Amino acid sequence: MKISLIGGWGIETETERALLCEKFPEAEICALSPTRENLRAINPDSRVFGYSLGAFLLLEAAANGKFCGNDVTLFAPFTAFPRERERGGKISVTQIKFLRRWLKKEPQAALADFCSRAELTFPAPAKLPDSPENLDAGLEILQNESLDFFPETARNWKILLGENDALLDARAVAATFPQGAKIVPAGTHDLKSLLRAHAQ
Repeated sequence: MKISLIGGWGIETETERALLCEKFPEAEICALSPTRENLRAINPDSRVFGYSLGAFLLLEAAANGKFCGNDVTLFAPFTAFPRERERGGKISVTQIKFLRRWLKKEPQAALADFCSRAELTFPAPAKLPDSPENLDAGLEILQNESLDFFPETARNWKILLGENDALLDARAVAATFPQGAKIVPAGTHDLKSLLRAHAQ
């Protein structure tokens, strides 16, 4: 079995890959950072996972006719991230702008604060998990981008959201998906907590 993952913002892909290896020890796993360019590297014959920003990028690509997958699972997805869009996000545009400024001045401290606020169980990256340009571009997407319509090709995708997600209101986000979502009891924004509820 092959699995392709488009991961979350500010997280080392090797950390995400290790979590998937624990869950799927027999799988061949490709973990990619969340950039639009990396979507082109997805193996179309693999199972595809999108996590947080990576999940949004998969939905965006499907809406633009640039990605079509049958076996797709989205962990902690959203159709618009900022609280002001009223689609379940808990983080304001002002907070995202502050993080962008902080990332330019003290990237390690900014990443550590993000991991803490998101209640991620693994430590903040010891080094930048991506280039400064890609990290800022990811925050710009979170700050400004949204889906204006839900792609028909994504209506069969599986959606998992954590009941106790610090960044997203799970029930409000689930209401933005036509197929609804599985809300994981005691689940958080942490990928590990959501993977526990994912069937092999």
